[in-house]
Amino acid sequence: MRTGDQSGIAGGGTLHRADTIEALAEAAGLAPKNLAGTVAEYNDAVRFNRLLTLLPERSARNGAARRIETPPFFAIPICAGITNTMGGIAIDGHGRVKRPDGSAIAGLYAAGGTTGGLEGGGALGYVGGLIKACVFGLHAAEHAAGRHG
Repeated sequence: MRTGDQSGIAGGGTLHRADTIEALAEAAGLAPKNLAGTVAEYNDAVRFNRLLTLLPERSARNGAARRIETPPFFAIPICAGITNTMGGIAIDGHGRVKRPDGSAIAGLYAAGGTTGGLEGGGALGYVGGLIKACVFGLHAAEHAAGRHG
């Protein structure tokens, strides 16, 4: 959210603002010592060009990293969501669910994000789920309807 942009707040979002990291932690319901330590560790990594030593690693591929040191400080409560997992039910070329021995379970089909086997790096996670849903969904439906070669 840009400074001065209140659209998220007007839509029911929460924005915490404070002049110190410890006060921001209190407002957000976090342990002040933990947040202050994390910010200090991050700031040191930026200052000494050690972003890759952080766990998890940080990078500056999308612009130069900046230290978190000039108030006011802001926090927005969020909840992570998963749009596509990588891995799942094994299927054959017709979308039929496979048993551990590799044989197909008659009449049981799966497609999309519930299936495994077509994953990759970068942005493929989300797009790959859509591709698997479209391609294998249609293929499985055609097979189930008896329109297969």
